[in-house]
Amino acid sequence: MWIRLIVVLLVALVCSLLLTPLVRKVGLRFHIIERPNPRKTHKRAVTCLGGVAIYASFVVSLLVASLILFKNPHSPFSYKLLGLLCGGSMILVLGLVDDIKGAPAPVKVGWQIAAALVTSALFGIRITYIDVPFFGVIWLRAYSLPLTLLWVVGLTNALNWADGLDGLAAGISSIACVSLVVVSWRGGDLVSIVVLIALLGATLGFLRYNFYPAKVFMGDTGSNFLGFVLANVAIMGGLKSAAALSLMVPILILGVPIFDTLFSVWRRVRLKRSPIRPDTDHFHFRLLKLGLNQRQAVLVIYVISAVLGGCAVLLAQNPTLTSLAVVVFIVGLLALIALKLGLLSVSFRE
Repeated sequence: MWIRLIVVLLVALVCSLLLTPLVRKVGLRFHIIERPNPRKTHKRAVTCLGGVAIYASFVVSLLVASLILFKNPHSPFSYKLLGLLCGGSMILVLGLVDDIKGAPAPVKVGWQIAAALVTSALFGIRITYIDVPFFGVIWLRAYSLPLTLLWVVGLTNALNWADGLDGLAAGISSIACVSLVVVSWRGGDLVSIVVLIALLGATLGFLRYNFYPAKVFMGDTGSNFLGFVLANVAIMGGLKSAAALSLMVPILILGVPIFDTLFSVWRRVRLKRSPIRPDTDHFHFRLLKLGLNQRQAVLVIYVISAVLGGCAVLLAQNPTLTSLAVVVFIVGLLALIALKLGLLSVSFRE
């Protein structure tokens, strides 16, 4: 089994390494670029079509996986993969339109909801229950679909908002993939494992060209796609093995983009601004304002993501009160450090 999974990883990695430079040339040739602006830290025009390379590498590796792992096209495994590819392809189309021509926020959210409906309503990838510590299982029933849509659309946009520095979104996604693979392995969810390994290979290959100083950006095509896939995989079968801590595991693994999104919305509301209006006060921008350079800020967020991913794995592997106490302590310590540095203030230094 391991050899086949490594093959899937290598296929995605090699495809991404080969396709990303090609996509970069196409983007520059047709002037599909992201020019410098007050909300961007780059100083020159860079193509934003990198998400196409991530998507293509991901799809090719899944096709290979379907040949060597899921040979029965009518199996539940193949059915879930098909659903994920259908919804992900819709997100790809949305990202391309947004990167090339631009799309208004209501249109983007509406299309994201449509894609989430495909995976949840048609293919059954949805949150059916929540296992809350000390309360037990809560079956969502009529709330299952709305909560699933909120989770998928919310995380899709959270990854998009987190894509503010070179290599940031790709790195966060790669770390999340590793953490989710460990958790899914314990639950024996082969579909989740294969999807995550394929996504990991695609993002690592892209990261080779996207880390500071970036030669190519993933654009909304890539960040929306990564958020959409991770959101769906996070609610697939393997994570339900985390027993009484199933609610906390995916939230911890994807903690950085989730916190940044919630905090940004709360901060903008407090300042009487539109909650969806872009600004330069996200967590990664605040690290830059503290005096860190791009590379240092990204590495700091990588470390935080890895620590939170480790906490999630601890809870999934050993769901006890002791593990919960350790995680609460670590998260509290991170929050205290952020508070002392002023990173949690409503109005940050300019």
